[in-house]
Amino acid sequence: VQANFITPYYVTVTLNDPAGGDYDVEKGDGPYYKGDTVKLTATPKTGYKFTGWTIGDETSTDTSIQLLVEDSDINVQADFTKLSIDDWSQKFD
Repeated sequence: VQANFITPYYVTVTLNDPAGGDYDVEKGDGPYYKGDTVKLTATPKTGYKFTGWTIGDETSTDTSIQLLVEDSDINVQADFTKLSIDDWSQKFD
């Protein structure tokens, strides 16, 4: 008899500023398994802008990203910053 175990993995998202926005995980909180894809979407709150995702040494400024689960948990940071006066004025030009 041979037992084959499927290892569960998790995606953990941290917000650099929880007041700045939130994120959505398309498939819920997991667990995920090797080969699964996980879509994350960032939504800034009023007065903030989304500035990017950081995953290890890689970054993306896309609001939505898709991650491929391989052989480990995935840690992601979502970065939001307060809008400056210049950001606000550009919205109304």
